[in-house]
Amino acid sequence: ELAKVTLGSITPRAYSKDEAALSVAASILAGGKATRLYRALVVEQKIASEVEALLDANELASVFDVGAVAASGKSATELERAVSAVLADLARNGPSAAELDRAKRRLLVEFLSSVQLLNGPGGEGGRAGMLQRYNHYLGDPGYLQKDYQRLVAVTAADVQRVLRTHLAPHRRLVVLTEPKAKP
Repeated sequence: ELAKVTLGSITPRAYSKDEAALSVAASILAGGKATRLYRALVVEQKIASEVEALLDANELASVFDVGAVAASGKSATELERAVSAVLADLARNGPSAAELDRAKRRLLVEFLSSVQLLNGPGGEGGRAGMLQRYNHYLGDPGYLQKDYQRLVAVTAADVQRVLRTHLAPHRRLVVLTEPKAKP
């Protein structure tokens, strides 16, 4: 019924130098209602009804997806231009101190909440899942403190750099989904 746009980029593997900054970028873009994509596309321009940004970090490579569902009557092409403009603005100007702080706090709360659980959904959450993931990906089940520090250390310049490097327009796969035309 509604158009949708998804922009996907292949990004560096989990626990690489840029992975924490990419996680922060995803949170800045669409980690709630006070984020770049939500404010610009849903609240201000009213061309989207939903937005998302997520990093699926894996052993050999990761995938960064940015998506939006169009508001009624809006096209996927129009939505793609608006999403691309938000990404370009963040890459050019970087996040504000408040955006960076909010995104990092959100991710740190998720991180520490996961540490409090013994097991989480899918076997990768909770302490057991995290320690196994560290062991499997890095050969270091004691990586927990270093992982926490990687997230804390992300700067606005890091977010700009990963956007320019890994989410540049020439590195994206764009999927536009238009609703079936009504007879």
